[in-house]
Amino acid sequence: MNRRKAIFSIFLLGGAGAVSYSALTWYQHAKTPDFTFLNNNEALIADLAEVIIPATSTPGAKDVMAQKTIISLIKQCEDRKNQNNFINGLRDIIKYADKKFGKPFTSLSPAEQKTIVAHFQEEGRNFSGTSGKIKNKLLGKSFFEILRYYTTVAFCTSQGGANNALAYSLIPGKYISCINLSPGQRAWATK
Repeated sequence: MNRRKAIFSIFLLGGAGAVSYSALTWYQHAKTPDFTFLNNNEALIADLAEVIIPATSTPGAKDVMAQKTIISLIKQCEDRKNQNNFINGLRDIIKYADKKFGKPFTSLSPAEQKTIVAHFQEEGRNFSGTSGKIKNKLLGKSFFEILRYYTTVAFCTSQGGANNALAYSLIPGKYISCINLSPGQRAWATK
């Protein structure tokens, strides 16, 4: 075989590998999401949300049933890429917990759960600038970014979160553009 044929074969093989990898990545983001898997892992989502907003003197994410809202919002408000990213992220959590600690995430101690969530937070860190925007547009948001956003939304819009963790006022009265908060006062939540 001469040199030209060898170089051509190497480039052809490399190109075929790149196209195959791109096609597989596209398929993973464009396939129909597995919502039965999402529904069956409600306890896992509850524990993940509790790691993000734990119960202290105020209720935690588990106390306000944030997992039900998260599942509903993933199904109804996200595009197919982000739905698949979230479901694949749950699968990755299950595999990582089993590999690292040898038991399911829901039966781990809070410190071990924090370790796993910190790992996925670091893994899901986005690029800064234009490259991060392009990645989000083409491949969707990372699992942890979706989880953190919807946990916060579910907690702050729940009755328990708004009444106990925020300064909730059903009828806030007149509009005042800038109000100083007194020391120890909670942030405002209005509807």
